[in-house]
Amino acid sequence: MSRNRRHSMDGYKKMVGWIISLILLAVLTFLSVQRKANSPVEKLVIEINEAEGQKSLVTKSFISKRINTYLGYDVNMANINDISLMELEEIILADERIKSAELYIDAENRLNVKIKEKKVVVRVKNTETTYYLDENGDK
Repeated sequence: MSRNRRHSMDGYKKMVGWIISLILLAVLTFLSVQRKANSPVEKLVIEINEAEGQKSLVTKSFISKRINTYLGYDVNMANINDISLMELEEIILADERIKSAELYIDAENRLNVKIKEKKVVVRVKNTETTYYLDENGDK
């Protein structure tokens, strides 16, 4: 009888050990995520892929200013948690010269912005407006 009790106690100790290990892992994961979210953005990295055979329509400083205007302060003063990548992407894509934008924060807390420009075929200019038409006929 004492042997069965010892077996059940060993199983109980193992189960308690696993439960404590899982709780500890969950707490450490939570604290790690919180620390990362409250970390400042270390650097803004902008990459612009120009359409083949044309001069760049958008500059890195234009994109940087657009991001800073949206935030209301310099992006290097922002915490990762303060930045909505989806909203920033929408703001950048609102520019008719930009075909696609990809924003992400890497492991080194850098905000990466990758932009692909539209391929402009013609510029239309009249007395009221000026706009570009791309290879698909879109403004």
